[in-house]
Amino acid sequence: MQKTMLECVTKLIAILLLLLPVGAYGAPAIQSVSGTYSTGSTVTIVSTGSSFGTKSPAAPVLWAPFDTGISPSSLGRVTTWQENNCIDYVSSGGWAGGAAKTRDSCSKSSSGTAELGITTSGIGYFFNTLGQKSYIYRHRKMGYTDDTNLKSLEIMVTGNYTSGNNIVFNHSSGQWITQNISPASYCYMNQSPAENQWVTEELITQTASSGGANAFLEWWANGSLIRSSGQGCQVSWRGSGGTNMDNIKPAFHGDYNTSGGTLATATERWDDLYVDSTWARVILGNASTLAASTHREIQIPTSWSASSITISFNQGTFLGGTTAYLFVIDSNNAASGGTQITIGGGGGGVPPRVPSPTTNIIVY
Repeated sequence: MQKTMLECVTKLIAILLLLLPVGAYGAPAIQSVSGTYSTGSTVTIVSTGSSFGTKSPAAPVLWAPFDTGISPSSLGRVTTWQENNCIDYVSSGGWAGGAAKTRDSCSKSSSGTAELGITTSGIGYFFNTLGQKSYIYRHRKMGYTDDTNLKSLEIMVTGNYTSGNNIVFNHSSGQWITQNISPASYCYMNQSPAENQWVTEELITQTASSGGANAFLEWWANGSLIRSSGQGCQVSWRGSGGTNMDNIKPAFHGDYNTSGGTLATATERWDDLYVDSTWARVILGNASTLAASTHREIQIPTSWSASSITISFNQGTFLGGTTAYLFVIDSNNAASGGTQITIGGGGGGVPPRVPSPTTNIIVY
């Protein structure tokens, strides 16, 4: 009888442990959400306990939704482009409305690149500071496959491309490469470019704490991990005596297509550019776990404390009336379970009741 009672108590404790909020295991846990789930509405997310951690300032480095024009949103810390070369705003043909698009009339011989770039020195953020975490999110659509040297994302020192350190993602060959940084880095993605298809890309990085070829990188496309530093890549973003890189070009189209000569035959579009100096973020997904979410829309935080987050809701391409899930990811890249909401609806969501898988937790 005593043994039976002990077994019952043991099973009860196990069940209770399963029902504990996710925060009890070190990941964020959502207690409730409230608001209206449509673009531009304010939504509040409340934590179970104080599991969200801190994010200060709450605003991202950059948020450029291209809803009404080319300029970045005031919801980000950088609100003007430091450079705009051969990229225009178009009111249709984007991920969910407007978009940034390469200018058809620009030619390789006259310009060389099409780019939207920001300078971050004014807010004290440099992509390759020792130990620096960064997160870049964007939708991208390319309308060609014949370019042999397309660089689709660049990070560098402002105004110093030819002689300074820089990091580029060469889309045509599918690799991350560094230039003028020792030791050199080459990290192959092993994925062919997609033509005329929107791709949601996420770049999660952390510069090594002491330089050298041990920086952290994860490159995601449509919710799938394409390549990471944990898969044999040796990533070196800051060599000995390296300088801080303060120029980020999340919309970058280097070396126009070699056969056509103009951007009319090498169209590229970007939408919802988001850059931040932390991994802490909020994502809207199409599954109850972040790992299973193949459709992801970034949300824009306007306030953030350990117990509560306020966001400007971004519906993206989720249709009204459909089910979606809100996730909080903390500064260590640990994700909450998904809280179920209805797009276009209001009121409280349905929080998860059991722990769910998290993304990788990387701490240097």
